[in-house]
Amino acid sequence: MAFRDVGHFYTPLYDYIAHRIHSEWLPLWNPLDQTGIPLVGETTTAVFYPVRWILFLLPIKTDTALGWYVAIHLMLAAFTTHFAVRRSGASETTAVIAGLCYSLSGSVLVLYTNPPFLVGAAWLPLLMSTLIQRQHASQMRRVFVAGMTMAMMILAGDPQTVANVVIVAIAVAFGRWIISVIASRSDVRDGERRETEVGVLIAERSTTDGNVVIAERSTTDGNAMIAERSATDGNVVIAGRSATMVVVIASCLVGSLLALPQIAASVSWSAQSDRVLPDENSHWLAPPVPSSRRGQAYQFSVAPWHLAEFLTPSAFGSLLPQYRRLSSLIPGDGRIWTPSVYMGLLVAIAILSTVLSVIRRPATRKPTGDAILWL
Repeated sequence: MAFRDVGHFYTPLYDYIAHRIHSEWLPLWNPLDQTGIPLVGETTTAVFYPVRWILFLLPIKTDTALGWYVAIHLMLAAFTTHFAVRRSGASETTAVIAGLCYSLSGSVLVLYTNPPFLVGAAWLPLLMSTLIQRQHASQMRRVFVAGMTMAMMILAGDPQTVANVVIVAIAVAFGRWIISVIASRSDVRDGERRETEVGVLIAERSTTDGNVVIAERSTTDGNAMIAERSATDGNVVIAGRSATMVVVIASCLVGSLLALPQIAASVSWSAQSDRVLPDENSHWLAPPVPSSRRGQAYQFSVAPWHLAEFLTPSAFGSLLPQYRRLSSLIPGDGRIWTPSVYMGLLVAIAILSTVLSVIRRPATRKPTGDAILWL
């Protein structure tokens, strides 16, 4: 493991932290970087992350410990994906395939070169599943699991992925709210017509069969349905609709408390960063100046034409052992962050078949858990 940052940055960094922890309980300052910087304030040091702490305290070589660190989180990525897919209602076979495809995909596997982001990718399926899937767990359990997962990702050095997942969860909650409002209006109209029909049936049965059947009909089709209608359009389901937002907010609070030492140190140290300074005075829709902060950020983004790599890992030519990527001739291709987003041809086929099945499926049916998780 010598490609990019893992060889020349993280291996000596984690080795240095392990030696410091052997000699002192909590090392706070790194005198070897420039004129000295806070060791805890740098999130990439992962000083508080339990897995790194344990592995690098073992009597093994640093490169061996880092190899185990990467392998453990690749296996964790497969496990959390398997858990998320099974929790959605998909089959065991689908869950196993999804776990393997995710953990061995180009965008995840190559993160061994930047371990903090590999840790974030490993915990991501569990966090996303816990926040947006409402079945199989109480809200308190969801909040605890999501908060703990957020804390692990922050302590390992990847708070950005936590922020991205929270944004997606909020978008999902908002989308569900829009759908529920549209559906509730339709249900109200259908319910009023149904309740009218039930009233007529009760009157007809009462003249024929007497009070016993009236009670049965009124319980089965009358009051029970009215109670269902009031629950559907009233406070019970409104609370269910807002459950995702409640879980997201509560999980953020729990995660922040669990990772508070790291967050406090990072916030204090980030105030010294030149990234807090104003950027160039250009419109946000204008092309970024190459030397500006926006320009540097785009250097590590994946250009949209690289979506072709879902079909083949080398859509624009090979990266190694000799650089032959034709995409570098396209303006805006940027620097290489992910060599390939390829996840296997099976995933491409599954996505295509899912899209086709959704298009052909009658409007009354919803996509299955398998289809949603494949996407």
